[in-house]
Amino acid sequence: MVNIGLSVINVELRGLEVESLENPLDHYMLSTNDGDIGVVVGNMHSEGFLIGYIKYRLSSKNELWSNGFNYFERIVKHYGLDEIRGSTPWKTYIPCYDYYSPIIPVSKISHTYSPLKRVYEVLEDPGDELENIASSLLSEVLSCGVSRGVGITGSLLPRIHNAKYSDVDLVVYGWREGLAIIEFIEENPSIFTGFRDDRLRNWVKRVAIANNLSMRETLYYYRRWRRGLYRGREYSIIYNDGVYRRIDNCESWRSIGFIEVKVVIESGLDALNYPSKSSIVNWEFIRGAKPDSDIEHILSFEALYIPLFLEGGKAYVRGLLQYQPIDGVYRVLVGVSEGLTYIKPII
Repeated sequence: MVNIGLSVINVELRGLEVESLENPLDHYMLSTNDGDIGVVVGNMHSEGFLIGYIKYRLSSKNELWSNGFNYFERIVKHYGLDEIRGSTPWKTYIPCYDYYSPIIPVSKISHTYSPLKRVYEVLEDPGDELENIASSLLSEVLSCGVSRGVGITGSLLPRIHNAKYSDVDLVVYGWREGLAIIEFIEENPSIFTGFRDDRLRNWVKRVAIANNLSMRETLYYYRRWRRGLYRGREYSIIYNDGVYRRIDNCESWRSIGFIEVKVVIESGLDALNYPSKSSIVNWEFIRGAKPDSDIEHILSFEALYIPLFLEGGKAYVRGLLQYQPIDGVYRVLVGVSEGLTYIKPII
């Protein structure tokens, strides 16, 4: 482990660039007027609402999650699509995805939590066991030369974490920053250790069931730069391009029906975003709705597939075929609640 003393941490903090962003990005969090806590999803939002969902609900019971004044019940536990949609009472039609998405109206938001600003607080003055682990983990990550774009999310962000049981969840904004951190974690397996034995088997089993994959196919997607152990505590890292966009300006897509194809996926940095995107080098039709021209790309709301999109490879894909009439192009949407979808790597 890299040992960074207090004086060096202060230097790191002075060199750490944290932008004050007016527009919330993926994995920002928020409090509602009712005291619930939600999660912002992706970077595309409207002036009147954010795409997102309620994850923690204010509770009168003694729960694991508390800010010292109130308890919160975690109502989204497994990140299933039905679970996420059911947690949030507000929904609206999104033309660029052709479906009704959970949203949080701006009028219902009382406070927004910035992952970037929370890093400052944890590095400067960690207040408990988990914040100490997070501070050390952040110091390791920052030692690879990244000076901006690293944030803290999860229960640590709104300070409702349980010091003994909660994980450390990070979000990295920017492709350059994301690649630097991925490379650093890959080069340091003794610091960022992977899941092993029962922990790995339990993760593989749970994810396989949730995503209609075999155990072997699921294991292919495991990467330490997405999740692992640091000082015995689980961590996860999500990646994002860090560019805010107005969802009102995006092109409309029209759903045709479900399709199954065999594809060659091109490696690319659009993998490090939400939703993840990957261009298709070539494809072979198997069954389902049939396009009358080339399929341009795959868009995935399931973050599990990021490694395949980043590194490229072959896979069997089942998803929702969509058509964009302005440019006359097709895509396959994966990770939707309308039906069974998957990306099975050809190993």
